[in-house]
Amino acid sequence: MSRLAKTNLLLSYKDPTEVGAAIISYCTPPAEQPASGAGSPLGVGSHTESMAQGAGARAVPPGVTRRRVLLGLGFSMAAPMASYLLVKALRRRSPEPGPDTRLDSTLPPKPRFVLTPESIEQFRLKALRLCEGALDSTKQSLSTLTIAGLGATGDIRHGETLLKVIKSSSSRESQAQAILAIGRLGLRSARPLLAAVQNTAPPEVLAAVVESLYRLAEHQADFATLRKTLQTGLKSPVPVVRERSAFLLAPLDAEAREVLWQFISPQQLARAEQPAIGILWRLCQCNFEPASRMLDRLLDVGNGDIPLIVALAVPQEGWMPSLRMPLQWTRARHILSDAAQREGARRILAARALSWLGLRSQDSTVLTWLRQVVAGEESAELTRQIAIDAMGVCGDASDLSLLHPFVTSQEAESSTLGVAAAVATLRIVSSLPQQLDEQALAREEEERRSGAG
Repeated sequence: MSRLAKTNLLLSYKDPTEVGAAIISYCTPPAEQPASGAGSPLGVGSHTESMAQGAGARAVPPGVTRRRVLLGLGFSMAAPMASYLLVKALRRRSPEPGPDTRLDSTLPPKPRFVLTPESIEQFRLKALRLCEGALDSTKQSLSTLTIAGLGATGDIRHGETLLKVIKSSSSRESQAQAILAIGRLGLRSARPLLAAVQNTAPPEVLAAVVESLYRLAEHQADFATLRKTLQTGLKSPVPVVRERSAFLLAPLDAEAREVLWQFISPQQLARAEQPAIGILWRLCQCNFEPASRMLDRLLDVGNGDIPLIVALAVPQEGWMPSLRMPLQWTRARHILSDAAQREGARRILAARALSWLGLRSQDSTVLTWLRQVVAGEESAELTRQIAIDAMGVCGDASDLSLLHPFVTSQEAESSTLGVAAAVATLRIVSSLPQQLDEQALAREEEERRSGAG
């Protein structure tokens, strides 16, 4: 019998209740059919049975399978009983590889992070403990990531954690990073410690000490002393000391700008390599004309990948106060915005660099894409790490739900993604209004201890 003939047979019943009764009679095995006057599983009694008996003369022909008959339920008025029997019939005839999550699943719902002041504070403390544990990790990359992140939060409450690294870490790289982070936080009470370290520090740590002291200087006498120190550093036989001294002194000293210009080689510029590009941007901040002209040529859109490589190195800080940013900065931001919204190998790097400069309304798709990368498990780990880093800069409180699974996972302490998410969490939370009062109190206490109040 054809499918059309089978369907027409069901439709041949004039009374919809006959359709339902025939289907019920056919789908229910004899042992399961309710006895006369007995209650059914759905509370349907003898009325249903009488309908089934009344429809008995219209037996369903051979070839009309139970599943085919069930298709006629849509035409029946006996919906409650038919729905119940439909579920039972499908379960009897279908394989059961596992629990049925569609019909009567007993699986617990996935926990959801609810944003409240209390939960945010607990999450912040959890992220902070994770960062403190990462500082003791044998993986230098985790320690470096954590130290730089703590310094970027602007939350002076992390100062004590960084001071412990300076005093106890055996890694010169970690010490130098922690010293730089202290300067970014503005922890002025650390100046006596930095002055003591300055007398015995190796060159790579000494450069960080001088830079932090430069940031923490308050009075004109402090700047005068530091300027003399930096001018002495310009003549140091150690290249890293000479370069960092010139880098810091460049806005104030013509000799420092000339020394810094000498660290740029044509070979590095041809390949757009660091540190040459970083030095060019620093000299551009100081209105050093040769560097500005060189940047103009490198940012030319006809240079293949070089404009984007140069734009990725645009500084976040150090620009002179002005109503308008320099033309080179504007061009670099435009290049980054374009690259962050197009598919490509450097899209994620462009999105992060753009977030450092500040997203604008026309960059809303960039933020949406970053959230998708963080949430998408199909992305490479390094890509997700960079996206998490960017989220820490441009994200808001709603993004804490995205970061929560990374921070609370069992392998978070040894996971790069877990530590990166913890750092991003601290950066986001530090900018929330409910945290500003606590930070202000900590800042007042810091000023009191440093004797600046």
